[in-house]
Amino acid sequence: MCSLKSSWLTIANLILCLNNLSKFIEENNHIDDDNEKRMTLNDIKELLVHWHEYAKRTDKKSLQQFKNSMALGKTHPLAQKNGITLSTVHTMKGQEGIRYCFPDGHG
Repeated sequence: MCSLKSSWLTIANLILCLNNLSKFIEENNHIDDDNEKRMTLNDIKELLVHWHEYAKRTDKKSLQQFKNSMALGKTHPLAQKNGITLSTVHTMKGQEGIRYCFPDGHG
């Protein structure tokens, strides 16, 4: 059972919470629309895939870095290490160590 304390979502229980949620949705009929139920379960499964990709690529795991990695597309199973990421300034917040290249050639 995942904990719902004030700092409830830790790396240690992220997977447990997602698995419990998925199991709860599968076993209960709280979602009447089968299509919505299937899409919800697929979203949870996709989040778990992203987590596993993130966890394979880093030793220092944090939920903030996981969120940033997802936003930058680094957790996609087919993501390449080399290339560019198109992003908004908002999603790049906290990524100050990355070298940027702007269309005008500055960066």
